[in-house]
Amino acid sequence: MAISMQSFPMITYRFLRSKNSRIPRKFKSNIQHEDKKTIADHPVHAPANRGDPWECKLPTPKGYVIAAKAGVFQVYENEAAREAGTPLNYPFLDLETFVYDMNKLCTMIADGPL
Repeated sequence: MAISMQSFPMITYRFLRSKNSRIPRKFKSNIQHEDKKTIADHPVHAPANRGDPWECKLPTPKGYVIAAKAGVFQVYENEAAREAGTPLNYPFLDLETFVYDMNKLCTMIADGPL
């Protein structure tokens, strides 16, 4: 604790010292280890560096267009479909339902464990 600039309560220290005389009166500021080893001897090693971990193959663009409509993002097959207002057919919630559900969820969380 002395090395990390922390203090130990004196009453507790005196009690422990009275029970065990091997506790040192003062900590040494320099700790010496008899069994110095190299990094190669350590059992855990960082993974090998094999280039940029964020570099990956991206799929070819499909030409989809994304646009927001009433606060909800819609996916269109192409620009002509966006202009015509015909998004791809997939299930989604409108903004009002999403906000209602989110508020209900937040109320349940704030109320405590379910």
